[in-house]
Amino acid sequence: MVEPFSSDSLQYFDNTSDAWDSRVVRKLLRKTWSEWLSMRKWCVFLTLTFRDETYPETALKKLNYLIRMLNEETFGKHYTNYVGHSYFSYVASIEYQKRDVIHFHVLIDRPVNFRAIHKYWNYIAGFAKVELVQQNENAVYYVTKYVAKCGEMGLPYFAKKIYTPPFIPNWWKEQENAEVEENDQENILS
Repeated sequence: MVEPFSSDSLQYFDNTSDAWDSRVVRKLLRKTWSEWLSMRKWCVFLTLTFRDETYPETALKKLNYLIRMLNEETFGKHYTNYVGHSYFSYVASIEYQKRDVIHFHVLIDRPVNFRAIHKYWNYIAGFAKVELVQQNENAVYYVTKYVAKCGEMGLPYFAKKIYTPPFIPNWWKEQENAEVEENDQENILS
């Protein structure tokens, strides 16, 4: 695993706190996180916005709640017996909007129920935008942009193995078909 920031990088600064103000260090941080996250194939990109101001701890609890609900929707109430914490890997970056409201950008590596995301997030927090990842590098670059801005990468989790539900729901099949069609288009264009 690559360290996002090493102590060797600090040798160029008189005061280590100056490093965080350095554009060079922010660029290095973003590049390192991007390389690390690009090792995984991400398929879903979420933008989760809060309606109202929310403390960061509360925001993370609501994101964890959404993740739990997505796992329950797919594997049932006792999903942890089968998949542990989550059947999908995810990483979230935290952005503070101009109106001082937290905004998450989340990458997910397995199919998830888009309707469930809207249902739960709209009820508990605010607004959700869900998209299939078109280009892995662009999605990773976008998410890591906020790490370089404010230094917060929240909730990285990598599933131990690839889990598939015993009864595959229609939304799962639709997302897999969309990915296959997308890959076919890329092969035709290249």
